[in-house]
Amino acid sequence: MVTEETIGAIFDCDDIGSIIEIVEREQLSQEETDEVANEVFRRAISNFESPANYTPEDYFSHPLVKMAVKKETTELYSYLNATNYDHLNSLADRYETGLRAYMNEEPELAVFILLSVQDGMMTWLCRHLNVDTDEHGYYSIDRKKSILAEEYRTEVVDGERIESPFDTGDVVQNLDAIYDHRNEIMHGGPNATFDMNIASVCALLIIATFEVIFEYRDIEPVRIPKEMMMPDF
Repeated sequence: MVTEETIGAIFDCDDIGSIIEIVEREQLSQEETDEVANEVFRRAISNFESPANYTPEDYFSHPLVKMAVKKETTELYSYLNATNYDHLNSLADRYETGLRAYMNEEPELAVFILLSVQDGMMTWLCRHLNVDTDEHGYYSIDRKKSILAEEYRTEVVDGERIESPFDTGDVVQNLDAIYDHRNEIMHGGPNATFDMNIASVCALLIIATFEVIFEYRDIEPVRIPKEMMMPDF
């Protein structure tokens, strides 16, 4: 059984090398390593404060979060590149640019581009689900947020939407705060913050959104080595 001391020690690491040393020293099995990684990941994106109460010094971009973003990149990027849905396909190059900025730790550029990609994915989802627009022909941010939360919490089985058996984790729990940051950034608010923690959350929000739109995929993503799909980060 993995101890809280081990989990805490890995959570405090700021590089992958230190994490590997702890895993080897404690002789953690693959199952135990996955358990620790999931818990560290959960803690790294939990207690996410709204813009007015957000203190950048209290947060950091955990290396396991960055690894999770890189891990999910190939499948999502390959799908955006190959899909016959023109709107989603048009986001592929933009997503690559945003990820490059993220991996190069350029949070300002990464945040703007990744938010744009996620918003584009949500616009496509709303259209695909025949969601009504507002009087100006747009989908409001609140509407997109509620659609994402509802779709993420549920799944379709035999034509019927049911509660998902999987833990939706802190993504939905922190959705209000995440969108508050989005609005503060995109509307030039005084509490807009650009750091790698915010950039990580934006990247994770895209991955969560992809999990939703993947349910309505027109093709299966091709699993090929990342280096064949995207420039090396």
